[in-house]
Amino acid sequence: MSFLFNRKAAALALSLTLLNGSSVFAANTGTITGTDVNIRSSNSTDAYVLATAEDGEEVTILADLDGWFRISAPNVGTAYVTSQFVKVQQADGTVNGTSVNIRTEPSTDAPVIAQANTGDLLTVTGTSGDWYVIDYNGTKAYVYKSYVNGDMLPYLNGTSAALASPSTAASTSSNVYGVVSCEGSLNLRKSPSTDSEVLASLPSGYNLSVYDYADGWIKVSDDNGNIGYVKSDFVSLKNGTKPSNKVSTPSTAASSTAAGLVAYAKQYIGTPYVYGGTSLSTGVDCSGFTYCVYQSIGITLNRNSQGQYQNGTAVASKADLQPGDLVFFNTGGDSPISHVGMYIGNGQYIHSTDGGNRGVCIANLNEGYSANTYVGARRILN
Repeated sequence: MSFLFNRKAAALALSLTLLNGSSVFAANTGTITGTDVNIRSSNSTDAYVLATAEDGEEVTILADLDGWFRISAPNVGTAYVTSQFVKVQQADGTVNGTSVNIRTEPSTDAPVIAQANTGDLLTVTGTSGDWYVIDYNGTKAYVYKSYVNGDMLPYLNGTSAALASPSTAASTSSNVYGVVSCEGSLNLRKSPSTDSEVLASLPSGYNLSVYDYADGWIKVSDDNGNIGYVKSDFVSLKNGTKPSNKVSTPSTAASSTAAGLVAYAKQYIGTPYVYGGTSLSTGVDCSGFTYCVYQSIGITLNRNSQGQYQNGTAVASKADLQPGDLVFFNTGGDSPISHVGMYIGNGQYIHSTDGGNRGVCIANLNEGYSANTYVGARRILN
């Protein structure tokens, strides 16, 4: 489901009366930058996906939550989106001085058209050197930056951080870095595609040098000199110098097999269950999910759960299970195999289920319904 934002509805705002009696209106608004951008029920990649948004759709921004924006969305209500996917177009600014001049140009020599006082609100639409550009009665005006405060003002004229040229390692910005923010680990890929080679698996909290951002991917490098791409959904951009990492990047060999596969699958927790679905963005059924996950490393499984029970080799018992193994269940019906998931270790598996309208989620293999319906497992990775 994609929602289309109503620009007039997004303009709901607060008014400011200036000394000359004129009014301007303020609201934090932005536009989506990307395709199939997940809009979630809370500020977490584990949260349920309420809808998806497309490039250019407008949002009303309610709050900045360290890498996430709380937004207001028609047909969805209050929701959350990672800030990397939103370009802020205008922001609330609060005046912090007395008789602050509003001018026609960004210069102290320009004519004063109005004045504002402490606590007054301004609609800030951009920056011009040391000045903020504001919307004053439908025309462009200017206020000196020192006299205006606002949480969203640093986001104007770009996304959450301005990134450097991606051409070489030397071009990285010393003022912007990225922090991996997902459960498990995040794949660093050779090119911006889920079909691309995995260079490393990055643990949660790992700090990355940042070069470029486009189309849902961020070009980064790790401490081992690997330069590649990570999904922007799972990286928080920070201003400042990149802190040193306390742990090294895991080896390529480990990340390109089971660990990388599990990390990749976890990125899609919350994706809706759709019968017959094979899209990790809009919806998957149980076998569609495992099919897509394995396809990300170049392995093509049979399409349905019964067919996938013929892939790979049998796992003798639960005690022999390894991360990446497919686990199968008989949940009823004419076939002895009617459901499939992927084992991720510690007695847990990840799967797509229509039960409780949960979609992609993690379950305990040894408890309740899962334990009672378990049939067996197949090893796909050698």
